Amino acid sequence: MVSNKRQRQLAHARWERQEARRRAAAAKQRRLRIIGGVVAGVVVVALLGWVVARLVADERAARNPAQTPPVQTPAPSLGSLVPTPTVSFPTITGSPSPTGPTPSLHVSVSTPPKTTTVPQPDTTAPPSSPGASQ
Repeated sequence: MVSNKRQRQLAHARWERQEARRRAAAAKQRRLRIIGGVVAGVVVVALLGWVVARLVADERAARNPAQTPPVQTPAPSLGSLVPTPTVSFPTITGSPSPTGPTPSLHVSVSTPPKTTTVPQPDTTAPPSSPGASQ
């Protein structure tokens, strides 16, 4: 038989092991709550930053509603063989009021007609004589 003193020692050791496990679990839960709070805080700050950026961009667009005309860029020397498309920016038509018709969006893209360029002879080279050997 185990003596009463030994039983108390075993019970005390068991209680210490359980208490250590409880403290470790509580510390782990605390760390997880802190990490979760930091991650949630970063997400909220990023979301607020995105919303503010969108509002500023929308406000700037509302202040400057003038649309720019389509831009024609000069084609490079080989670009004359490839047509350059012309893009028209979208226009919204219709009434913006809730009682009016639904606004519609029109976008058009067109390609200019294909043109070919005939190469011209080089006029900077000196003329060669027909009887000269090279």
